[in-house]
Amino acid sequence: MDKFHFASSWKRLESADKVLPVDGQRIAWAGGSRIGSFPYHWGAMRPALSNVEAVMKYLCTALVMIAIAGVSTGVMASPVMLPGGPIYFDYETAEQYSKSNDINNVLNPAAAGVASGNWGIVQVESIVVGKALTPSGWQIDPLGPTIFSNGSGAQILGIFYGIQNNSFPSASSSGGTLDLYYWNSNSQDVDAELADANNLSKRSANGTQYTGFTCQTNDANCTFLARFQFSPGADLASSVNTIFSVPGSTTFETYMSVDPTAPGEWTNLLESNYFTLNPAQERCGDPGVLSCLSANDIRADGAITAGAAGWTIENTDIITLRKGGALRAFVVPESGSLPLVLLALASLGIVSVRCRSALRMQGPG
Repeated sequence: MDKFHFASSWKRLESADKVLPVDGQRIAWAGGSRIGSFPYHWGAMRPALSNVEAVMKYLCTALVMIAIAGVSTGVMASPVMLPGGPIYFDYETAEQYSKSNDINNVLNPAAAGVASGNWGIVQVESIVVGKALTPSGWQIDPLGPTIFSNGSGAQILGIFYGIQNNSFPSASSSGGTLDLYYWNSNSQDVDAELADANNLSKRSANGTQYTGFTCQTNDANCTFLARFQFSPGADLASSVNTIFSVPGSTTFETYMSVDPTAPGEWTNLLESNYFTLNPAQERCGDPGVLSCLSANDIRADGAITAGAAGWTIENTDIITLRKGGALRAFVVPESGSLPLVLLALASLGIVSVRCRSALRMQGPG
């Protein structure tokens, strides 16, 4: 008997509620009707074959789970899975600001040995899928759905430092570095940090670390994501200024570029050079365009918001700032991730087909 007819006959035998021996054969009955006749020895083999089928089902389930794990490994290459394309971050900060670049004043517990005018800690509130506006390379708006939300245990935190405030234009700054970290479990809050001046001592001596928001090395709970250098672009009249605000305004704008010399989980994903246009939609690098000589990876803006003044230092010009704003980026899928995902999906399909075939053909001969 060929395998196809065997499989069909075996299913009928399995469905029988009564099997009677007649003339060297077994006659199967179901619901009072005869459903077929089978070689005598088949009935004796049913318990053994049922055990084989159970083992086959167990093995197939295990193989499918392994294939699914392969898919998950290929996709979850970073602590937060960032889909390819435009994304939009909401963030909040706690900061110190000194117009005279006197953050390193001896009266400041957060002095870091380097003259600067602005530093602070960052808390990402949410990440959503974005929408690229026309023309391409200019702006990204929020669209949804949500990719990450603060308050569920995991947090994305960071620190920025090294910003120099300029005497002219009075509302501009240059330089600056932002480091972001992913925490599997944390419960930090920028408002709580601002409320107590004693928290200023959490900043490290070199100014690049802040206890609870950063980690010097990756561990089971904290992962370095990426380093960004503040870049020119926002000030249409300068190729040096990195942060620009209209005099008298409480809002600001800036651009950033990924720093590949400090690799993290998001370094390759966010190094897109997407922002090829400045706020006036002029192309970076074109003749006569002063604001940006090359494309940038991040476009950011924000505004000063109300908050505690616990980081203001008396007898200096160091004041407390609290800001909220948005970061915009364009995610470039890692070159190695797509083949891994496709391979895992192919494996899942092959395993599924092979298991169905094996279970269907299971039986003697």
